[in-house]
Parts: sequence; structure tokens; C-alpha cells
Amino acid sequence: MSNFITKRLHSSPFWNKLFKNASIAFFGTTAASVIELISLAVTVQFLEVSAYGLLVLAQQYMILIDGIANFQSWQAVIKFGTDAKVHNDENRLLANMKTGFLVDGVTAVLGMAVALLLLPIVASFLSWSEMLISAAFLFSLEIVFHIEGSSIGILRLFDKFDWVAIHGVVNAALKLLCLSIYIFGPFSCTFFGIVTIYVATDIIKHISLLVVALIFISRKYSIRRLFKTSLQFSDKKMVNFTIWSNLGTTVDIPVKYLDVFIISAVSVEMVAIYKVYKQLLQAFSLLTSPISAAIMPQISELVSRDKSRDAYKAVLKIRNYIAALLVVVFVLCIFAAPTLLELFFGKEYAVNIVLFLALFIIQAYGISYVALHPYFYAIGKVKADTFITLIANLMYLVIAFALVGYIDVYAVLLAMAVQFAISIQSKKIIVSKWLNTTEKGYIT
Repeated sequence: MSNFITKRLHSSPFWNKLFKNASIAFFGTTAASVIELISLAVTVQFLEVSAYGLLVLAQQYMILIDGIANFQSWQAVIKFGTDAKVHNDENRLLANMKTGFLVDGVTAVLGMAVALLLLPIVASFLSWSEMLISAAFLFSLEIVFHIEGSSIGILRLFDKFDWVAIHGVVNAALKLLCLSIYIFGPFSCTFFGIVTIYVATDIIKHISLLVVALIFISRKYSIRRLFKTSLQFSDKKMVNFTIWSNLGTTVDIPVKYLDVFIISAVSVEMVAIYKVYKQLLQAFSLLTSPISAAIMPQISELVSRDKSRDAYKAVLKIRNYIAALLVVVFVLCIFAAPTLLELFFGKEYAVNIVLFLALFIIQAYGISYVALHPYFYAIGKVKADTFITLIANLMYLVIAFALVGYIDVYAVLLAMAVQFAISIQSKKIIVSKWLNTTEKGYIT
């Protein structure tokens, strides 16, 4: 792995820039994730398994509605912003940023309204307790502050990955500090006290990122110029792209968020165990998340310069090296995971080691193709992405709901595996056909 990186750093500006940005994002994400895991351990140690399960369900409800109704424009900002940069069109670039901010603000208000209106219906249908309803209400209120989409896109577009990294670490540390003071300090700790801290620190996280992005814009262009730039300069396809990309996110919700609701049919305790496993595996994806964050601006630039084939070769090379690394991590988990899970989380989390390892294998398959999805967006296949995701997630829902009564939580894992296979293989086929149409040759 190190020889590959060293060779690329001396031979290709693409890999040089990717390694630099991904490294910054990696250290930021790693530090933030380690702190988040400590926060998770602190929370789990304080709350009973059932209480933590309620917190997960309440937070997941907010995330679910946020994903459906609150459109995020960072992908559109990067795609169309990159093209404007390549052609040195500042008016177009600023107009695209402004459009992104408007989309973020309007849909954040819409998202909160939808979450609050649907809460009584969902709570009645799922027979939620008053405690769970109240927690979901508090989490729903924070959606109006989820306006960071364009901020992320702008900072990544201009290679300010260090700004994003520092922001993530500081906010993760703030959350841990607040939890520690509350739980270990001279306070009467309650379930709703923990929920309030989660909500408050999340609001600070989203608002502060917007402030960071505006500071960058003020230094490079000025806030006044941003607001005075007419929207008529923005790309006509940007809003359409944003809508379709978010529709893709919406239909992707089952595999991301509905899993805990399906597992709640087994038990609330299993929700807590599964959620801890999933968060731990998100920590194992520390190497891939920075790559996903760093690569889209570069892929978009290669596509804008008619070098789509070179970009896809990079996608496949990244897949190969991530897969090799995850095999090593998996072997280590076989021996170390049971002891570590019991030590940090409790016996309940250690006895289900087979579930943890099975989830790891499935997640590893999806993680290895982390660069494929931004590539698919960069070549403009946003509608195809939506339909592929819709079909894959319909299969996910059918399998999960049909089998959960027979094989319990493993129904969700099987459904997840099928969803990943459909999504990844379909995109690979479409990309290969598209490259054959636009350029000579074939890539496997």
C-alpha cells in the first residue's frame, strides 16, 4: 500500500492531490470518530440497553425525515462549481453557491415541518411510548439547522479539507465534554438530559460549519458579492441535478435508516446492539470516507477535461487496495473483537460476535466501492442512480420484512447484501457501456 502511494505521489498530480486531501480528511475523521466512540461508550455506560435503544429510535426518526425532505446540495455545488472553475467563470461559480444555500435553507424548514407533522402518525402506528415521542420531538426541532450541504461542497471544492477536519474534531470534542460534565458532574442525570445534549451539540455543529464556509467566501470573494450575484448566472441543470441526487438519497433511506425500525420488531435491546455494531464499523470505514470526500472534486475535474476513463481507472484501483486492507482488519477482528466489545460495552455486545462479523463482511463489500458512487454522479448519471437505488431498496424492504420473523436480525443483513450487490453491479455495467460509447476500449 505504501509503495503504491509513494509511486503515485511522484508520478501523478491526481494521486498527489488525492493523497494530500484524503490524508487530511482521514486524520480529521479518525480523531472525530475516536472521540465519538468515547461519547458512545459514555452514553451506553450511563443508559440501560433499552433506554439507549429509545435514543437510537428517536434520533433515527429525525435522520429518516431529514434525509427525505431536507435536500443537500453539496454534490451539485462540487459538480457544477468545478466546471465553472475550469472555465474561469466566477459569476457562474458564485451563482451556483448561492443556489445551493437557498436550497439548503428552504428544504431545512420543510424537513422540520414534515418531521413534526408526521410524528403523531408514526408514533401511533408504531405504538411508541410517551418518552420516545418526546425524544423524537426534540430531535425533529434540530432539522431546521441542517443547512450545511453547500458549506461542505464549497470547502471541498476549494481543497479546504483541513478546515472541515478541524471543525469535525472540535465539535466531537465539544459533545464529549458536555456529556462528561453532565454525567460525571454534580448533576441529576436523566434520559432527556442526554437527548438535550445530543440535540444542542448537533445544532452547534451544523451552524458552525456554515459560519466556516462564509468566512472562506468572505476572504476569497466577499459575502456581499455572493448575495449580489444574480441567480441567472447559475447552471440551469443545477436545481434539477440537486432534486434527482436527493431523490436518490431518499430512495436510499431503507438501507441506511429503516434497519433499526425493522430490528425493533425483534427487540429494543437488539436495536441497541445492532446500532453499536454499525457505529463501530463506521469507524472501520475511516480510510474510505476521506477518499469519498476528497475524490469527487478531482473526478469532476477529470470529467470536465474529458478524462473520464482515467477517473474510472482510479476508482477501480482504490477498490482493490481498500478490499485488501479490509481483509487484514477482518482477520484481526475475529480474534480481538469479542474481548474488546465486552470490555468497552458489556457482555450483551460480545455474545453476538457472529452478527458483528457478518455485518463487517457486508459493509466491507460496500465500502470497497466507495469511489464508484461519486464517479457516477460526476459523469451525470444522477437519474440512473435514483432508479438503481429505488430497485435495490425495494428488494431490501421485501427481503427484510418478509424474513425478519424467521431469521430475526439476519434478515436485515441479507437484505443489505442484496441491496449492495444490485447497486454496485448495475453501476459498473452502466459505466462500462457509457465509456464504450464515449471512448474506445473496455474496463473491467
